Amino acid sequence: MVLAPLNPITFGHDEVVVTLSQGRTDHGHTGLGFWDEQGVPNVYHLDGHHRVLLEPAAAKQGAWLTEPVPIPPTALKQLAVYVRGVVKSLCQQGGTVDYGIDFIAAKGSFAENGDYTPPVGSTGLTCSSFVVELLRGFHLNLIDETTWQSSEDNVKWATGLAEIFDNVAKQVRAANQGDALAQMFEERARVITAAAPQGLRLLPTEVAGAVSMPPDRWPVAYNDAQGPAHQARAVLSEAVAAATTG
Repeated sequence: MVLAPLNPITFGHDEVVVTLSQGRTDHGHTGLGFWDEQGVPNVYHLDGHHRVLLEPAAAKQGAWLTEPVPIPPTALKQLAVYVRGVVKSLCQQGGTVDYGIDFIAAKGSFAENGDYTPPVGSTGLTCSSFVVELLRGFHLNLIDETTWQSSEDNVKWATGLAEIFDNVAKQVRAANQGDALAQMFEERARVITAAAPQGLRLLPTEVAGAVSMPPDRWPVAYNDAQGPAHQARAVLSEAVAAATTG
């Protein structure tokens, strides 16, 4: 595992990295780092409940880490081209992706041409499944979803998340900010509530941990991902502490 600081930028123009940064929990937030056609390094990630953000990597100071995608240089260059294509395609589609925690139902969300084409039954993506599915669109199957384990903690997490969306919807209505916006939050609460009993959750640290493993170990099973995920969580925690005190 590398997990080097994002800044100063060390990954090359024809490289793609998985980013890991401070999130709403100590499991972090994940995305992808790549160079655009104008020669600017960027971070590309699903933020909040539906916004897909393309931001200059140089502006991301503090606890932002990178893990290289460990594939041969020729394939890595092709992956960089693919990511640029996804960015362009999603921008043309409106630049948003619905937030949904059912990462198994979302399997196959990106087509070979880079279009976002969620399968029937998908309710959206999280920051973690956004990265996993984008890599899958390039035929890099990072994790074996069928091995992911459910837990009561994950059920509680999803239930609490649905309550947050419901409360935001109430606040939107109370502030007269529009029925359409309130209904969007209510719909997110509904689909999260429906998925909650599965007890499944894909963590950013699990994504970073899985991508740190040799490609011949992909797709990574749940149990195999946990060691690297714990290591990623520890490194991120140290980076957050250093950024806070520094």
